[in-house]
Amino acid sequence: MHYFGPSILSFGPRRAAPIICYEQLLIAPILISIEHNPEVIVSVANDYWTKDTYIAEIQQSAIEAWSRLFWIPVVSATNR
Repeated sequence: MHYFGPSILSFGPRRAAPIICYEQLLIAPILISIEHNPEVIVSVANDYWTKDTYIAEIQQSAIEAWSRLFWIPVVSATNR
């Protein structure tokens, strides 16, 4: 998406912040997106290659923490 710009998608009057794969572990993408008042965080990851690691769990934990911190619901989809 846009590393130094807002990654906000509009669905009619609704606004969503898509956070893709490794962006879930970075500070800048989420803070820049949150600045633009999204109503939901959409978390997407393709973690099929992370078998026998904790990467998928760490990503999910991080995005849930962002969700709780900013009081914004999250919708997640992960391919394992």
